[in-house]
Amino acid sequence: MKKNLEQLGRFNPGLKKLLLIMRLSILLILMAVFSSTASVYSQVTRLTIKMENARIADVFDAIENQSEFFFFYNRDYFNDNRIVSVDVKDKKIEEVLESLFKGQKVNYEILDRNILIKVPAIFPGISRDMQQQQQTISGRVTDSGGQPLPGVTVVVKGTTQGTITDANGSYSLSNIPGDATLVFSFVGMRTQEIPIDEKSSINVALTEETIGIDEVVAVGYGVQKKVNLTGAISSVTAKELDARPITNMSNALSGLATGVYVAQDDAQPGKDGATIRIRGVGTLNDSNPLVLIDGIESSMSDINPNDVESISVLKDAASSAIYGSRAANGVILITSKKGDKGTLKVTYSGYYGVQSVTKKKDYVTDFATYMELGNEAYANVGMAPLFAQSEIDLWKNSNDPVLTPNVDWVDVWFGDPAALHSHHLGFSGGTEKTRYNFSVGYLDQKGITPDTWAKRYNFRMNWEGSLFDKLKVGTNMSGSWKDLEDLDWAEIFHQMPGIPYERNDDGRYGYAQALGAGTVNNPRAQWESRNDFERQIRFLGKFYVNWEIINGLTFSENIAINYNNLLNRTFQGEAELWNFSENMVMRKLGNPEAANNSNNENFTVTNYTTLNYTKTFADSHNLKVLAGYSYEEYRLDQFEASIKEFHNNELQVLSAGLEDPQVAGTASEWTLMSGFGRLNYDYKGKYLFEANIRYDGSSRFSQGKKWGAFPSFSAGWRMSEEEFMGNIGWLDNMKLRASWGKLGNQNILLADRKPNYYPYQTVYTLGQNYTMGGSVTSGIASTAVVNSDIEWESTTTTNIGVDATLFGKLNVTAEYYNRLTDGILIGMQIPKTMGNKANPVVNLAEVKNYGWELSASYQDSKGDLKYSLGFNISNVNNEVTKYQGEVRSGGNFVTWEGHPYRSMYGYVCEGIIRTQEELDDLNARAKELSGNDKAYFITNKTRPGDLKYKDLDGNGVIDSNDREIIGNTIPKYTYGVSLGLEYKGLDFNALLQGVYGRDSYLEGVGVFPMGINGDRGQIPTEWLTERYIPEDPSTWETATLPRIVNIGSHQDNYRFSTFWKQDASFLRVKSVQLGYTVPNTMAFGVDRIRVYLSGENLLTFTNFEGYDPERGQNATGITEYPLQKTITMGVQISF
Repeated sequence: MKKNLEQLGRFNPGLKKLLLIMRLSILLILMAVFSSTASVYSQVTRLTIKMENARIADVFDAIENQSEFFFFYNRDYFNDNRIVSVDVKDKKIEEVLESLFKGQKVNYEILDRNILIKVPAIFPGISRDMQQQQQTISGRVTDSGGQPLPGVTVVVKGTTQGTITDANGSYSLSNIPGDATLVFSFVGMRTQEIPIDEKSSINVALTEETIGIDEVVAVGYGVQKKVNLTGAISSVTAKELDARPITNMSNALSGLATGVYVAQDDAQPGKDGATIRIRGVGTLNDSNPLVLIDGIESSMSDINPNDVESISVLKDAASSAIYGSRAANGVILITSKKGDKGTLKVTYSGYYGVQSVTKKKDYVTDFATYMELGNEAYANVGMAPLFAQSEIDLWKNSNDPVLTPNVDWVDVWFGDPAALHSHHLGFSGGTEKTRYNFSVGYLDQKGITPDTWAKRYNFRMNWEGSLFDKLKVGTNMSGSWKDLEDLDWAEIFHQMPGIPYERNDDGRYGYAQALGAGTVNNPRAQWESRNDFERQIRFLGKFYVNWEIINGLTFSENIAINYNNLLNRTFQGEAELWNFSENMVMRKLGNPEAANNSNNENFTVTNYTTLNYTKTFADSHNLKVLAGYSYEEYRLDQFEASIKEFHNNELQVLSAGLEDPQVAGTASEWTLMSGFGRLNYDYKGKYLFEANIRYDGSSRFSQGKKWGAFPSFSAGWRMSEEEFMGNIGWLDNMKLRASWGKLGNQNILLADRKPNYYPYQTVYTLGQNYTMGGSVTSGIASTAVVNSDIEWESTTTTNIGVDATLFGKLNVTAEYYNRLTDGILIGMQIPKTMGNKANPVVNLAEVKNYGWELSASYQDSKGDLKYSLGFNISNVNNEVTKYQGEVRSGGNFVTWEGHPYRSMYGYVCEGIIRTQEELDDLNARAKELSGNDKAYFITNKTRPGDLKYKDLDGNGVIDSNDREIIGNTIPKYTYGVSLGLEYKGLDFNALLQGVYGRDSYLEGVGVFPMGINGDRGQIPTEWLTERYIPEDPSTWETATLPRIVNIGSHQDNYRFSTFWKQDASFLRVKSVQLGYTVPNTMAFGVDRIRVYLSGENLLTFTNFEGYDPERGQNATGITEYPLQKTITMGVQISF
């Protein structure tokens, strides 16, 4: 290393000195921390050296080459050309140095692997003139409050000569030239340089470093200092994700990134990816942001959280326009960890934990009570009882788990905690010419429901090497292998407690043991006879070359492939369900047995080239220019096959099937070609300007429509750098910025929300029937009307922001944005006279999102206590400003001009009809206002105890014209609060996440009593005490639920209305972690050991009555796989 520093110093002496000072600063701090600890390495390492008439410098090299020792000294004060001879065998370093310096006035100090050669008062090799000018300097270092600062590094500028302050903040340096400058540095404090000017005492008061000023964040095709940004970017660092049990990276941004809404609508192991929206929903098509890992489009599930260095979220056009047509919904840049220069560093991170459902709803488990409620529901609509009284009496007088079961199927599903454990092993290091980071990871997660699990194996390798001084090559490679077992866990909500969990003595499964039940299933039989297996293999490989052609001009060539293979295997075996009392098979699962295999394989090849030029003119004008070209090619191949009738449940391969073989397959592909550029200019870091342009060409559009240009402009003014702001001591940084830009979108969706790769082309479908010669013949036909004139969707964004740093401790950012997407590609309704064809795609709709964001972070310390506090809040206002006039689409979740996208559209419930008199008045009013003496308020089946709806059109009758917008599915506000504490070896971190102003809906099985058919399904326990009972007048005024009815014959109480609408606002304790870093681990040869206890999703405060309020935008049921509460214990070790 010393030789490398010498070579570096020939070209850049200042850089050499800087590296030496940095290394020495670390060394001196370590000396202060470990001064009382004996050096283990120096005590156990033995050296053998025999050299005659050699320079001291060559002896030092020989020691460094056969050990991990490293020498520090200043050649200006120490003569390393002196000729010496040394002959030692199997000696400790102290013995070697004593032999080497025998008879010389040389002092040294050994700290583990570092050896500091000290300057004596009189030493051969120092000129007499220099000795005569040297003096002793002493003083005291304090903080801004006058408190002493121990451990401050004090170094003579341009040398490695220095010391550290003691417990009282005092220091002393001898033999210092009178014209020297002292450099005072301390972590978290501003470095100060003070000329000696013949003084013998210098006292210094260090002030806190301004936080965030020098922070670097990832931007499109590069990095940039945060202080110079003119766009809107939120960033998350590896420290904020440290040791959290995050099984999917898409969930990592919850509560941390301003302007980002994360909804984990499925928490099943292996399928727990979240939906991410940046500043609202920007289009009626695909609103997912572009995700890039090390510059290549990928999925957030492709990367292990332990491998992440940082995440940048590009939110406005200025920051994301460099990605053009793919950036309309924002961009997420993930940077993986790279190696650092130095010896091999090995890290291990692992945890073990248990998961449980965050909330469990209660259902009626006493089957006798269940049957009585079922009979009441039938009686309330004039139907005969569903269950015989003899059956009810039997259950009341018996408790046989097989013949008269009372099973809590929800508890069976969610009652037991599930284990998970994760392990990550990393290796990193490097030299002057090469750096590397290699890691492997393993995750094993059991599901909280039976027979669901996921296992994931992953690796990552980042390597970079210098072929020549100005030519670097590198590669980023990663891969993952994930297996999981799926299960339709919603099946339990369709069942009833009278189905036995226990199998009969001879192993048979039970059906509902009471006659009268509808068609049910046995969930245990279902999961034990069915196999839903999924395997996903991903690989991402990137190779790049960086060539610095001349000083300031760099050429980069990048090529990558992203490969993904998804295999699904489903097998439904045979299982008989028995009524044991009747000794009768009531139903057969897998009748016949069936197997289905599918395989989806896709890959994307990416090639992009960039040319970067950086130049400073007249020490004031800073210019950066980027020009580039990009080419992407995507292909998807899909295959599916199925067959029925198998010999048994063990042989599940397709070849074992006997009947009805089916096969299908398809392929899709697209290409995107782009040119792009960026210009950055600033004057003295005070006046900032940036311009971006991208020109995209897509295969998804026809000739003459393929290409689109997407520009952006932004400017910033760092007011704090102006002279007239110089007297404001508490204001460290203040920047005003504004941006405007235009982005595009090509991700058009079909009616089933799948990608539409050929929207302008006529596509023909097989299996279409024709009448020929009096008979039906299968043929081919076009099934959609196409429009070849479609072009890019266009998103125009304006952003105004201010960034400020106050008191060196408080960072504040405020933003206002306005985003309009026009020319949105939708299917336009056509007359039926054009045939039964899909609607043509046209550029028609507009969506507007506007709002504001505010974030603040504060950090400080008091003695040994360090603390930090962060807060962020985002506001989104969404509106469909143009669609199809008064035409609305979407059923209960509508797209309609003047309203938020997918607003709830339904009836306004005004409570319950309490009495017959009230109902008579409503029916009389209906007849009067409608002029129809046969009219009813709702229907002739309406009775007291039914729901009452608002008559919006005033005609006295409740019909489809009495619906209006009743809810907003897009959150109005999202927010997060973070807290960090450090005290000596202890650390504590907490994260709160919240959503406000979002509505959701609950209906169907698990919500409505006896499900959606009325003869089966779970009954929530609130129907026991809160329902309206026509025969019990005490419930008429107090009931909060309508009368229980058979939904198959009376559905009016279950209309889409405000009664079943839910407030999905919530505040969640997202993460809490307590850790302890073990001291003095160097004595065991370990750099760091940290143990911790962590909790995720510990508490949720909400009025939402379902399992969890964090769910899909259009979710209405209770059957999503619920979010889990996770408690883990873990350890982090580095060597």
